[in-house]
Amino acid sequence: MRQMRLSGVCMETQPRTRNQEPGTVKPPLRGGFTLVELLAVITLISVLIGIVFGTAQFVVKTARQRQAEVTQAALENALTSYRHEYGKWPVDPNAFPDNVITNAEDGLGRRLMVNGPDNWKIFDLLRVNNITFNQNGIPFIDESTVLGMDNQGNVRQRCLITDSKCPLVYKARDGTFAYFTITNWFELDKVDVGL
Repeated sequence: MRQMRLSGVCMETQPRTRNQEPGTVKPPLRGGFTLVELLAVITLISVLIGIVFGTAQFVVKTARQRQAEVTQAALENALTSYRHEYGKWPVDPNAFPDNVITNAEDGLGRRLMVNGPDNWKIFDLLRVNNITFNQNGIPFIDESTVLGMDNQGNVRQRCLITDSKCPLVYKARDGTFAYFTITNWFELDKVDVGL
């Protein structure tokens, strides 16, 4: 840089360029970002947002699956508790003559499978206020936490409390609602609730 004296004031000037007249001062360069730098930052932010949203979706799907598994285990426990309390399963094969599998090739013996909207016929027997089948009024199921589907197809909690014909459902990993499936093995004296 050269120093230039004009009327007693010392000014520092940038070196002259080809088209610049002697004695003129080149305006200082502004501090800023170049287009390439801005595009790089925008790209980086976009990638980070994509990672965060992808992770959030994975966490939500995993939470749905885990909640369904916890409800499944609670329903199996409720059916088993009913069996221990009353000495029989709350599953009546006569109520589902078309669902009884008698000679399966897997060697597990005679069993009853109930899936779809008919699962209310089994879970209704576990309700606290069903005094016909639950004479002791034992709360086998926490009715306030399970999801049920009402007659209009709306999914809601506390469905078992208000509607006796309310099949139990769970929210699947893909966000849709599906019915629990109940399988009762008669020879094995076992019940299974499936997703």
